[in-house]
Amino acid sequence: MDAVYVERESPLEPLNLEELRNMLIRQEETIIFSLIERAQFALNPTVYKPGGIFNPGVNDQTLSSVSFLEYFFKETERVHALARRYTSPDENPFFPEALAKPVLPPVKYPQYIKPNKININSQIMEIYINKIMPAIVSSTEDVSEWYGSTVTTDIAVLQAISKRVHMGKHVAEVKFQSSQKQEFIKAIQARDRDKLWELITHQEVEDRLLERISLKASTYGQDIEKTGATQTFKVSPSVIRDIYRDFIITLTKDVQIQYLLQRLDGVEVSFVGPVGSTSSLAVYHYFGDFQGLKTLPENSIESVFRSVVTGSSVFGIVPYHNSLGQIRETTALLITTPVKVYGEITVPVHYHLFGTAGDGDLKKIKKVYGHPASLQHCSTWLNKHLSHVQLIATSEFPVIDETSAVLANTHVGHSQSLRVIAKNIQDSTDQTRFLVISKHYLRTPTGNDVTLVLFEVNHKPGSLSSALATFAKHGVSLLSIESRPVLPEEKRQVGGIFRFLVELIGHAEDVPVKAALEELIGEYGSNINIVGSFQQGKIVNDPEIII
Repeated sequence: MDAVYVERESPLEPLNLEELRNMLIRQEETIIFSLIERAQFALNPTVYKPGGIFNPGVNDQTLSSVSFLEYFFKETERVHALARRYTSPDENPFFPEALAKPVLPPVKYPQYIKPNKININSQIMEIYINKIMPAIVSSTEDVSEWYGSTVTTDIAVLQAISKRVHMGKHVAEVKFQSSQKQEFIKAIQARDRDKLWELITHQEVEDRLLERISLKASTYGQDIEKTGATQTFKVSPSVIRDIYRDFIITLTKDVQIQYLLQRLDGVEVSFVGPVGSTSSLAVYHYFGDFQGLKTLPENSIESVFRSVVTGSSVFGIVPYHNSLGQIRETTALLITTPVKVYGEITVPVHYHLFGTAGDGDLKKIKKVYGHPASLQHCSTWLNKHLSHVQLIATSEFPVIDETSAVLANTHVGHSQSLRVIAKNIQDSTDQTRFLVISKHYLRTPTGNDVTLVLFEVNHKPGSLSSALATFAKHGVSLLSIESRPVLPEEKRQVGGIFRFLVELIGHAEDVPVKAALEELIGEYGSNINIVGSFQQGKIVNDPEIII
């Protein structure tokens, strides 16, 4: 676990090209062997279903809500953490919240790359289950006797792919330190993802890599027990090559881009402030709280979009849907600005009243500060218990004294060294779905994606139904459809054309979705815009973190 990292003199000295190449070649072989090993078992879909092997009164209650793979993987990582596996900079856990404290003393690792918390293992897991597994396994049967062997080999494959993909950070550092360093710096400062993608892409190198993968897969995967004129393989070499081309290379380059965008000064994320709002909590849960994260509170949803469009922030987090429905301002800006949707996360709305004393004496309070949304969410409780106080809407976290209080969530309240006066004072239990916006979206399908598509149709009978029928024709399910909202500065109908924002199940690169979109493009030309294809986000539901 610790062998990759050796002592170096420089405090930040990247691996040289030869070291890096040798490491990547070893990882290629590990991945190929692991895929071949996994292919000997049936698909065994039960091990991937939450509650799939749960037997009340027989096995762990935890298995009622998680899959056997997730359960066994968490336990595996917990044990490996005891041997300090995940203190090594080249290891990235799939379940960091479940790690145990190491029993071995810490190791001082050399710093090859800039500190970061880039971890795309949730995306790797989705791709593995939904895309890679069906490609390499010949039998779709479910054989319970193989459940243990199945998840054991699954974990080996996932860990090998994860290590290879996250080595993209090292690859990016080596490229950054090359003769093109000034070009990288210029592209990073301009937040120009397209230019960065161009700089990290060397097609001839990727072609040679894929040739090497094909050769290794055909050599290692031959079924030598079967003789004859036709070679037989445990896994087709072309399948393993395609897995590398479509997923491993692409994911590695995504990691490189993420790392490079943080390479100089970290990464900026804008949100609707103040600190303490549900939006700030969405930032915390989506990005974590690493040193290079720079949060930029904004006064409005429009300001967050503007920050992303102008390059002031790399990402923005905006509310998209709550119990009252779609957030119209967000929908309008998705239609009228060039931003893309990078991801999503759903956060429960919980508000507490914080103060300096925390003795519960509400009579001392004369002023209550909060974002306009939080004051609205807590209006019933405030009218009942604090009808005598002055309510002050603010987009900045206030300075308070013994006669004032503030509405916030636990994470922010505690970070400000405040005490809880009253818990969970929101009017009702609600969830807000947030979108992570940027200048691009992830191009790699995970098998658990949604896509936002903007298209225009002529204002005539049957035009919309004809467009929607195209999705049905290709078996694409729609989740929602929104027409362009009426804005003060523009009309709903422009030149006899209506605009619609459709959310559908699947990624823009999935065959059914791609076929439907190509047909729509043929019908409507340039009036089709993919606003984003992204992995369906997690729902934050840990009460110990949220409230």
